[in-house]
Amino acid sequence: MKQKAYLSAGEAARALGVSVKTIQRWDKAGLLPVIRTATNQRRIPADALHSLLKGQGKSLRCAIYARVSSAKQEHEGNLTRQAERLQVEAKVRGYQVVALIAEQASSLNEKRKGMKKLLALIDEELVQDLLASVTVFSGRLYGSRAKRVRQCVLDCLKAEEAVESDGTNSQNHQTPAGSL
Repeated sequence: MKQKAYLSAGEAARALGVSVKTIQRWDKAGLLPVIRTATNQRRIPADALHSLLKGQGKSLRCAIYARVSSAKQEHEGNLTRQAERLQVEAKVRGYQVVALIAEQASSLNEKRKGMKKLLALIDEELVQDLLASVTVFSGRLYGSRAKRVRQCVLDCLKAEEAVESDGTNSQNHQTPAGSL
C-alpha cells in the first residue's frame, strides 16, 4: 500500500488528534509547514506530520492482527509470514507496534479470542480518548464559569452576613402553616 506524501487538513487533524480549526491556526502562526494547492487548499507534508508527532513524544501506534483459517495454513507458515509482513509495513510507516495478535480461526467464528483481544484494546483506547475529551471540555467549561460562580457565592455569603447582622433571620419572617 502506498503512503501519501501530503495530507489534507482533515487527515492531518485526525492523525494529530486536533480539530481542523487548530490546523488552520497553526498554519497562520507558521507552526506547521503547509503547501497550498492551485485551489488554495492546505496540504501538509506527511514527513512533517511524523516529525511533529515524534517531537511531541507521541508515536503512531498500532496493533497487528494476523489470522489464517485452517491449521494447515498455520503449519505451512502462512500465519508467521503474514505477521512478519505486517510488522515490516508498520515499521516502514513509522508505527510503534503495541500488540501483535496472531490466531488460527475461521472468519465465521464469533468467539475468536484474538479478535476479542483486539477489540478490547480498541475499546480501551476509545475510553481513554473519551475521558480526555470530557476532562478538557469540563476544564474549559468550569474554568470560564469559575469567576462568575465565585462572585455569586461571595455575593450570597455577604447577603447572609448582612441578614444575620440585622438581627433578623428567615424564621421570623415565616407565616404559620395554619394562618394561610
